[in-house]
Amino acid sequence: GGGITALALHFEETRQIVPRGAGVFSMHYTNVTAIVDGMPVEVMERLGSEKALVMGRQHTGRAFSYQSARFSDEDTTIHMAYFRQSFALLLVVYPNFVDVPPAALSHIDIH
Repeated sequence: GGGITALALHFEETRQIVPRGAGVFSMHYTNVTAIVDGMPVEVMERLGSEKALVMGRQHTGRAFSYQSARFSDEDTTIHMAYFRQSFALLLVVYPNFVDVPPAALSHIDIH
């Protein structure tokens, strides 16, 4: 899960459509796993401020928020998406599948 969200956030960050054959990494965190196992705080700190989706006067507010960043030397993007502060997704979009690290392959879907 999280593939469509990852593709949308990648587009929001880069204004580029993710090509077919790209790798999409997804890992979910519930409130329980966040308390017991912790969250990827070091990643979250590098992503900058949390944002909500806004369209005119409408916004997602507390229902959905996200943080995003682009790797400086690649097309790869990384995101944290939060849903009603109940669960979160760590998402990484690898437009070039060859950039997927071997350790991440068990969490990768191919677009």
